[in-house]
Amino acid sequence: MAAGMGTRLLPLTSRQPKCLVNVAGKPMMAYQLDSLRAAGIEECTIVVGHMSQSVRNCFGSNYRGVRLS
Repeated sequence: MAAGMGTRLLPLTSRQPKCLVNVAGKPMMAYQLDSLRAAGIEECTIVVGHMSQSVRNCFGSNYRGVRLS
């Protein structure tokens, strides 16, 4: 989810990657990370691509156990 360009979600993704598109007040990827944590997964790696710095800014320090590559 963090590496693609999200062209099917245009214009929502013209200035941000699709994983940062807000749904009910938080980025879509936050729901995935919260679900993983609730399932007992303590560490995960997010492979970033398009607009990677935006993803790093959002999830790099805000989520414990998340590694960005």
